[in-house]
Amino acid sequence: MTGATPPPIAPASTPQRQPLAPSIRATWLGRLRAGDIDTINQLFIGLTIGHGVMFGWLHWLGPGLNPVGIYSNAILVAFLLLVLGANRQQRLSRETSTWLLIGSGYINITIIVVTHGGVWSPVLAWYMVLPVPALFILGLRPMVAVVAGAAATVLAITLAQSHDMLPEFQQANSPLAWAFMVFAVLGLSVSILPVLYHFMHNAMVSGLNEKNLELQRTRDQLMTEQLQKDNFLASVSHELRTPMNAIIGFLQAIEQRPTGDAQTQEMHGHMNHSAKHLMTVINDLLDLSQMRAGKLNIEPRQVDLPKLVSDISHTFKPQLDERGIQLRVKIDNNVSQWVMLDSDRLSQVLINLLGNAAKFTTHGWVSIYVSQAGLGVVRFEVSDTGKGIAAHHLSRVFDQYSDITNSTRRTYGGTGLGLSICRQLVEMQGGDIGVLSQLGQGATFWFELPLEACEPLAQPNTGSHDTPALDEIHARARVLVVDDSVINRLVAKKLLLIDLPHLQITEADSAQAALDALASQRFDLILMDVVMPDKDGIEATAHIRTTDQKITIIGLTADVTNDVKTRCLDAGMNDVITKPFERHVLVNRVKLGIASSYAG
Repeated sequence: MTGATPPPIAPASTPQRQPLAPSIRATWLGRLRAGDIDTINQLFIGLTIGHGVMFGWLHWLGPGLNPVGIYSNAILVAFLLLVLGANRQQRLSRETSTWLLIGSGYINITIIVVTHGGVWSPVLAWYMVLPVPALFILGLRPMVAVVAGAAATVLAITLAQSHDMLPEFQQANSPLAWAFMVFAVLGLSVSILPVLYHFMHNAMVSGLNEKNLELQRTRDQLMTEQLQKDNFLASVSHELRTPMNAIIGFLQAIEQRPTGDAQTQEMHGHMNHSAKHLMTVINDLLDLSQMRAGKLNIEPRQVDLPKLVSDISHTFKPQLDERGIQLRVKIDNNVSQWVMLDSDRLSQVLINLLGNAAKFTTHGWVSIYVSQAGLGVVRFEVSDTGKGIAAHHLSRVFDQYSDITNSTRRTYGGTGLGLSICRQLVEMQGGDIGVLSQLGQGATFWFELPLEACEPLAQPNTGSHDTPALDEIHARARVLVVDDSVINRLVAKKLLLIDLPHLQITEADSAQAALDALASQRFDLILMDVVMPDKDGIEATAHIRTTDQKITIIGLTADVTNDVKTRCLDAGMNDVITKPFERHVLVNRVKLGIASSYAG
């Protein structure tokens, strides 16, 4: 949509006030997941049991040690096991389990601190562990509340101890007590380590996210610009193909009316050559946009290879004859006549190569040679006696936009796309392409394609005792030409009547007019334009197929994308012809379509 403003993209660096839990839980030894209260419970149960063992050891070595720490730890372990079991059975919410964990730990730590040294107790460090699960699961504010509660408790213990209200810790200075302090510090470190990792990880991820966001914006911008350019090329190409259909169509019609006026014939030849050159440029632009979008497909079908090569070569003969250049065409006898290939793409490659040969040749000859290069491989060679290509330029001839030198482009013209597109079309069909040349001695462009031999294209049986002959069929056949453009209808009508003068042709300027005509009379074939203002040809075809499955419907479109062809065939069309079309292509397709209608 022109002038549309894209939606704003929020910056990646915008701070979000969320619990630190997700990233921390995902990094604590690779085990803590979102809401994994079980893992945290298990960790604290293990640490509490470790405390109990340490207290038991100290009590065994020093009988004067207050055993309350052992009892408190045992009670805490039992309580945590109950919380763990209830959480696994989903009897407690994540928040409730977390508060029970923190509260029971808080009470246990306070009892041990009060009975074993007060502010000098090594267990005091465990107050710093309690905020960790609060931060993991509940978020920042609950963590602050836990820290504040622990600080208030430590302050109260300090005041009580200053007034000699707490019992003495007999082994506060013993090596084992300090070992117990080390144990507490290690536990604290294990608890705090994920927090530190979290901040380091988040800082790194934040920077990477910012860079990724910038790269994504750049990528999206480039893709948008490329899409706009490709859409523009496709749109322009589509819009140009429609009037070119009229130009090339009328030129073909005039060609069938020979005149003794040599000057008129010469002008006609120049016009025909210019029109075909323009069509080559348009096709190159459209194919380039389709290739970049990944929408160009290869559609093999049964093709008479010698006839296809002969027809393509014949289109260049008037141009070459005018300049006194001989056209040579040779096809080896061992080349299969009928093969499976995409005739449109092969034609495009040959037309580009023959056009190049004709453009750079001023005397001598241009030839096309088709031979069998191996089992299932056919080799095509287009040679000329033109100016040739310097050795240091050979590696660049198939590069996009390469015309070797600017002087070459100014002298001979060209977009620099033809050979690049030839290479891509050949490679898409599993083939290979190359060039042999010496400066001043002409050039030979060759390509090889894997082509599967096949049976001749099946023809309808129109010679049986109950089916009239083809000539009789064509003489009484009725064709409906549907197109909103009067010029396009006239072109189709003129070209058909050259070869099928007795064909009965009816015109319709819209899909609805076509449906009305079908309701009042019978037709053997419909030439249906795809793009029309009221109802397009695809919709009209789908409507016709609800009542008539026999009639042959051939789509006419200036849109050569595979998406359109697929939609046409899916709607019920028997075939699709792209504009501008060659007369023999249109006539042959119509003949086959009419015969198919009678045979069906």
